Amino acid sequence: MSIIKQSFILCCIVLCYIISRSNALQCKTCEQTDSSCLFAQDTKIRLCENEDDVCYSWYYRDGDEMGVRRDCISINSSEYHLIKDIIGTKDSSCLKRIHGLDCFTFLRHTPIRRASTLAEVIKKCLNLELDSIRQAGTWKFERIISTSQSSHIKIENSKHDLLNFCANNYLGLANNSEIINAAKKALDDYSAGLSSVRFICGTQTIHKQLEQRIAKFHQREDTILYISCFDANAEIFETLLKEQDYIISDELNHASIIDGIRLCKAKRLRYKHKDMFDLELKLKESFNENNDNII
Repeated sequence: MSIIKQSFILCCIVLCYIISRSNALQCKTCEQTDSSCLFAQDTKIRLCENEDDVCYSWYYRDGDEMGVRRDCISINSSEYHLIKDIIGTKDSSCLKRIHGLDCFTFLRHTPIRRASTLAEVIKKCLNLELDSIRQAGTWKFERIISTSQSSHIKIENSKHDLLNFCANNYLGLANNSEIINAAKKALDDYSAGLSSVRFICGTQTIHKQLEQRIAKFHQREDTILYISCFDANAEIFETLLKEQDYIISDELNHASIIDGIRLCKAKRLRYKHKDMFDLELKLKESFNENNDNII
């Protein structure tokens, strides 16, 4: 056998060995092999356990980007129990924000055969997210008010009267006796409402009367009533603006304005808060003879 042929065979053997070691997805930290690790072929995740922590390796796909990620976590962590539980089902996996790739992004690229498994995985994802919010001290606790809306209120499990600074009842109209009596009369005359939206079932005379009075007070042609500013801003931008329009907004505008702008198809530009120079730059950037409206 010639030296060239021998070298060629040797190279093939080395290459096959390298490929087999690569396919084994060997953990660089614990240097374990597949035979001594928990491995889920469906999820392409493997765990290499020791006394204090666990090293895991998993394939990921985020858009066009693919690869293998490795890390170690404590055996006492919620992530470890989540990974091990789902590896036991050999169906899918949910990992808590590992290296910037959240569990739902991972789920979108991981096949799931049973709906019940998907529900379990999503529930565990959500519970992990909720646990992290509680641990960060940003969990929102709902305060249950046991009195009527007023400047002084009481909440459940509290013996003290509290001053209310967070309501929109600026003028005290929510507990105004004249308004309360008018609301009681409206219940007797018109029942508890239309039980549908006004454009399906129609509107009522009291709605039109109120809109006409508001329009007259503000010296406008007409008025449309919405239940909140969020509803109003969700409608107004999408209705008035088209794809060729521009809307330029202060970056710290009210959340309802920001959400309303997102819903419309117009091109969007934001300028720095109260910065008229930046606003002028954005106006120049948006100017085009083909634009119908710039707001």
